[in-house]
Amino acid sequence: MMPSQAAAPEMKKMPLDQLHLDPRNPRLTEEVRSGGEEAIIEWMLKDGNIIELMASISATGYSDAEPVLVAPNPDERVGGYIVVEGNRRLTAVKLLNDPSKAHLRSKMVKLTADEAYHDPPKELPVLIYKRRDDILDYLGYRHITGIKAWRAREKAEYLWQLYQRNTDAPHNQDANVLKKVAKVVGSNANAAKKTIVTLQLVKQAEETAFWDSGSEIERDDVEFSVLGTALSYSEIKQFLGIQEDGAWGLSNLNAENVKSLFSWLFGKNKKVSESRKIKTLAKIVASEEALRKLKEGQSLDIAAEYSSEAIENYRMLMSNAMAQLREADNYSTRAVDNLTAADVDNAKDCSTLARKIYKYIYGEVNGPSDD
Repeated sequence: MMPSQAAAPEMKKMPLDQLHLDPRNPRLTEEVRSGGEEAIIEWMLKDGNIIELMASISATGYSDAEPVLVAPNPDERVGGYIVVEGNRRLTAVKLLNDPSKAHLRSKMVKLTADEAYHDPPKELPVLIYKRRDDILDYLGYRHITGIKAWRAREKAEYLWQLYQRNTDAPHNQDANVLKKVAKVVGSNANAAKKTIVTLQLVKQAEETAFWDSGSEIERDDVEFSVLGTALSYSEIKQFLGIQEDGAWGLSNLNAENVKSLFSWLFGKNKKVSESRKIKTLAKIVASEEALRKLKEGQSLDIAAEYSSEAIENYRMLMSNAMAQLREADNYSTRAVDNLTAADVDNAKDCSTLARKIYKYIYGEVNGPSDD
């Protein structure tokens, strides 16, 4: 559904029991989102620096200059409001009021609450928006172009929410919608498309539980930006079965190849040690022989010797060698008075090696030489 002009939000104080943590927070994994408030609080305690925020609020109090942004809870059975922006602050205040909500780091949470200088607030200042969508543009400014930058996965989740907001058919690609949402995050349509495809691939991996118990890959090992870089190579997309179609191109994925890619990039014995090596991996998966070597357990560098990278490296080295020999040729006439027997030996070695390379290449291209 295309967005309409947002109405001005209403400012007021609201009791904590009317404020709920946002399960659609772009920072959260799918597993946490489905686990309810308890799972969100646990995630916040693990990854959100909540203890430090609790200590700050308990020492200085909660400032009315920092309202949380809320929208009506779509679950009418529960009611109240969803905090779309300000979930860390809400979590900290909830735990200061009720430390028993913490099932992780519970001793530290209780100690922080017990030592609070100020009584924890029972209500928070809020800005009430009529719809969640009305807050999304602000989130983009604050967390993408603003002062509290999201990580790559979080930006992707936000971009996907923007895309869904601006179309009635989110499972299909729409170039105009991609262009529109890309502007919000200061990007372009192609980059936005790659980001959404990367996100959908990660979601499929999560749904199929690549990192179940016994897997060599842990959920936290997956680096979203590294995977996005891999998907910028057409050879890797073809290897995975990603197609250029009206949807997001993931309907005919090769599951085994997807698992292999995740293993090579993020596994405990990963093959790709740094992102600049992804280019080499792309050449390997495009070569049947090089791919076979990699799957047999050879290193990335050895497998690359059987890919198109070998001929590219050969031609580059030959070009460099020719350039240096031409330069040496120019200098030889200027250094004639200082040449020694060692220089004769070096020139002879160059001639012998060049002749060896020539005979091998000639034989491979034209058949054995009579010379």
